[in-house]
Amino acid sequence: MNYVCSYILYDKLSTLLQLHLIGANIWQPSTKKGTATNSYGFYSLNIPGDTATIEISYVGYATIRKFIELDGDTQFDFELSLSDELSEVVVK
Repeated sequence: MNYVCSYILYDKLSTLLQLHLIGANIWQPSTKKGTATNSYGFYSLNIPGDTATIEISYVGYATIRKFIELDGDTQFDFELSLSDELSEVVVK
């Protein structure tokens, strides 16, 4: 059975403003399939089966890895936090 995991990705610091993260990556490593958020921060990913581990990443933010269980098409609302690993980038 295939289910759809979908919803909107937010910046965790801006929960009051609800700033959407545009172009964030949502990836299911076991199937090597993924998607990116659109201009509204919305994503939709087909999940084969009722469980999956997905990774959510965005430049400058900490990547999160979540195990999810689905019992039908389900909405998952994720919030990403700024990463403390990116200190400075120099382009020459």
